[in-house]
Amino acid sequence: MEKSVDLKKIVMKHWKLWSFISIGLLIVACSKDNGNENLPPANNNFDRGAMLLNWADNIIVPAYTSFKTEAENLNNAATVYSNEPTEASLQSLRASWTAAYISFQKVSMFEIGKAEELRYRNRLNIYPSNTQKIEDFVATGSYDLALPSTMDVQGFPAIDYLINGLGATDTEIVSFYTTNGNALGYKNYLGTLTETILQLTTTLSVFPLPAEPIMDAPRLMLSSLKFPFVVAKLT
Repeated sequence: MEKSVDLKKIVMKHWKLWSFISIGLLIVACSKDNGNENLPPANNNFDRGAMLLNWADNIIVPAYTSFKTEAENLNNAATVYSNEPTEASLQSLRASWTAAYISFQKVSMFEIGKAEELRYRNRLNIYPSNTQKIEDFVATGSYDLALPSTMDVQGFPAIDYLINGLGATDTEIVSFYTTNGNALGYKNYLGTLTETILQLTTTLSVFPLPAEPIMDAPRLMLSSLKFPFVVAKLT
């Protein structure tokens, strides 16, 4: 029993000792942390302005410029197909749609500034499409694609339905634009979809530089950018 009592005393003694040591170390550590608050900031020569300009000039602007070109090609291909619906023009339209859709992936991530305000990504790439609503709009010819409720009937997925999903073969798909009783409705809706993509992209490309300061040093350089809304958000 005595050994047991002595062991307890030793354990308690060491526990108290380590407790005092731990508390002391904690106090010292806190004192050092508080002292660091009064120290001047470390010298950082990283040029943040140059980094942002590099992002804009070499990544963001080229991506939007490239996509705008592909959007124009897509709209032109849709016009050609609507004027002369054939299997050959349908295949050309599909090629333009694929190229534009791939190019869009490089700008989709920049859902900032004006793009966020326009709900750019959602209007171009909400899926799956509501095919029944698309058919209703084609039949009535009455729709407003600016409404939030129409995001699932526009953009690339909706075009996909109109050029790939109307029939099992190209011949069947083309018939919706030629012999179908509402062929004009399909043509008009297809044209509206491609024109909307182009219009939204063009709106972004000409959006003016915000009035409030972005950054002191590179502001004059940024004013020459075609897509300054991106830089405004990045800063």
